Amino acid sequence: MPVKKICIAILLVLFASSCGNIVENKFPGIDISIVDMNNAFVVEDPPIMVNSHKNNEPLFLTLVNKSNSRIVFPDDYGMKIFKKAGQNWIPVENNLGYSAGQKILTTLKESPLGLSPAAIPIILDLKQEEIIRIVFVGHEDTPEGKVVGAYIELTLLP
Repeated sequence: MPVKKICIAILLVLFASSCGNIVENKFPGIDISIVDMNNAFVVEDPPIMVNSHKNNEPLFLTLVNKSNSRIVFPDDYGMKIFKKAGQNWIPVENNLGYSAGQKILTTLKESPLGLSPAAIPIILDLKQEEIIRIVFVGHEDTPEGKVVGAYIELTLLP
């Protein structure tokens, strides 16, 4: 096989494999790349909160600030829940309402406790374990107001 054809074949394989990663690059409706998440803050499933991880039951989480800036969230913490469907992530309903007003995640120096939001994911007719991701989006409390996000991946039980 001539070198030119081999190079073209290699480029096609590389292009095709990179296209598979495009699906995983962003969540639907969220304008932050997945690789840019979990940098300014992280989401934890704290062991002190005994979460059942069952469908339609509360999941208590903790947001921990890793940056030097406060992070401001809308009243629902900019939270979206997704479940894995093949190579895609599709939205899942959250059965929890939130009080009005912004939420502020202070720096670790100001308060090491972070914020403790909750979610109640609902997947209708859930019959087996389901991988979900809970995503939070806010912005840094700086003049630039950089948009930041984080997610956690959990297994939801029927």
